[in-house]
Amino acid sequence: MCCTLGTVPEHFGFSGGRVDLSTFFAMARGVEGTGSSEGTAPLEMTKWFDTNYHYLVPEFHRGQRFLLYLSRLLKNN
Repeated sequence: MCCTLGTVPEHFGFSGGRVDLSTFFAMARGVEGTGSSEGTAPLEMTKWFDTNYHYLVPEFHRGQRFLLYLSRLLKNN
């Protein structure tokens, strides 16, 4: 849903537009640091109420801008 609404956090290198597969994986699993860089932590995961289902918690900030990317929903494969 974060990718559909354009709310991917900036620390994943997202600058708008289509979200590529590497960004999906970075949000779910993080990015390991190389050399002097520290890498990027994944989104926090939490339980859905009191079940065994988990979800990735979106990160929001003041002034967040939401943009609907309809191509994700309407694309025919």
